Amino acid sequence: MGFFDADLPPVPEETGGHVLYAPAEGASYGVHARDYVVPAVLPWVRRLGVGPDVQVWLRRVDVWPGGFSLELGVFRRIVRASPSLGPAMRDDPAALRIGLVMGDGTRATSVGRGYPLPAPPDDAGKTARSRVGIALMARSSGIHHTSYHAEVPLLPPEGPVAVVVEWPAEQLPETRTELDGKAIRDAADDAVEVWPDLPRRPEGPHGAHVPRLAYYTAAPHLVGGIASPVPVLPPAPLLPSPYSAPPYPPPFPMPPYPDAMFRPEASPLFGDQPDPPSPSPASPSSPLSSESDGRSHGVG
Repeated sequence: MGFFDADLPPVPEETGGHVLYAPAEGASYGVHARDYVVPAVLPWVRRLGVGPDVQVWLRRVDVWPGGFSLELGVFRRIVRASPSLGPAMRDDPAALRIGLVMGDGTRATSVGRGYPLPAPPDDAGKTARSRVGIALMARSSGIHHTSYHAEVPLLPPEGPVAVVVEWPAEQLPETRTELDGKAIRDAADDAVEVWPDLPRRPEGPHGAHVPRLAYYTAAPHLVGGIASPVPVLPPAPLLPSPYSAPPYPPPFPMPPYPDAMFRPEASPLFGDQPDPPSPSPASPSSPLSSESDGRSHGVG
């Protein structure tokens, strides 16, 4: 008998499920490396930007074969109703902005819709990989704190990596912090592949397996437009969902005091409601009425 067998019923047998396949030949893991790899961790803690009521911190760097991610902590002293936080606000000029400038001039940003492939040349004539997109994804959240992973689908060259943050809505000015690009690149050798013997996806009705990185490359609006040498293949057609989700409601305004939700006179749910009228002493419905029959109280 196992350690937990006495406390739990037997586990029913399950069949089927979603199968993980190896990426297509020549494709890297991209932003989906977490499905395949235990990353090397660089425990770097840096304060990246400060505003009057907000701070953005780097808490660590995860490094994969072919990419890395920054774990960011966003701390807000005052939480406002403005939705200018998160990847859905990519086009909001007041939103939180994350960017990188690598040693060879390669730029990465979390804002805008990205660039078509190949990326347009900049003033120095750089093309193709001169600009890449950062996927900014929320991982956990509290009222005054949110954790984000800023996923970068390539490894930096040797030299400094400048992390640039700006948040106009929170009056956080553009701030640059330099990291060691060589240390990030070298750490990729310490990442551990979890499933080294995964098979390739078999041929299906839509042709050969389309690497997920190529799918995201073909949809630059999802991650800011990954400029990558991976060939862009058309994704398999998606079937429409039979369900339509309603739009997400706006954030509920915070009460002025922690106990405001429990005080009826200040509750935004119930508003100002009068107290219920108390029964009159002379009312026949009152059990203490002086005209009440004693038999109604079990006195005979």
